[in-house]
Amino acid sequence: MSDEFRNFVSLLTYKDGTIHQGPIRYILVPASWLAGLGVEMENVLGASGAYVVVHTASEAAAKTYGEILTQLFGGMPPKEMMALVVQTARALGWGDIQLVEFNETPLTIKLRVKDTYLSGIVSEADEPKCYLFSSVMCVIQTLLQKAGVVSGALEYEETSCVASGASHCEFIIREQE
Repeated sequence: MSDEFRNFVSLLTYKDGTIHQGPIRYILVPASWLAGLGVEMENVLGASGAYVVVHTASEAAAKTYGEILTQLFGGMPPKEMMALVVQTARALGWGDIQLVEFNETPLTIKLRVKDTYLSGIVSEADEPKCYLFSSVMCVIQTLLQKAGVVSGALEYEETSCVASGASHCEFIIREQE
């Protein structure tokens, strides 16, 4: 077990059959279930509709999680906070996330994700499909806003996606103009 994962687990509590990190409750599900849910939502709602549902549903929880991380990481330099967010997301099973670039002025963050939850499940999409990562982006936005790094919203673009046949997913995050 890596030190990174040990640190993450040390922040968890287990009581009466539930797993928590502060006020956040976790439910462990197979990645194939999560990816399958996304595929079925797209079948019913289309890609844009599925994105809106996921983003809206996860936004409040992601903001709460961002606030918790701000309390845990408060006072750290922003780049170190981002490195810890990446480690936490990796420990939660989002994939092998790497912080490739972090520039504060102007804010530019590049994340590369190998072995995402879509790996081996969705592989012939004609456009990027990792809209479930919007919750990770909401966490990052809340954390950076609370730390005073940004005042407005962030925008992100998925420039590479395993669902479209790429070897990894890549996200570029910037402050909205």
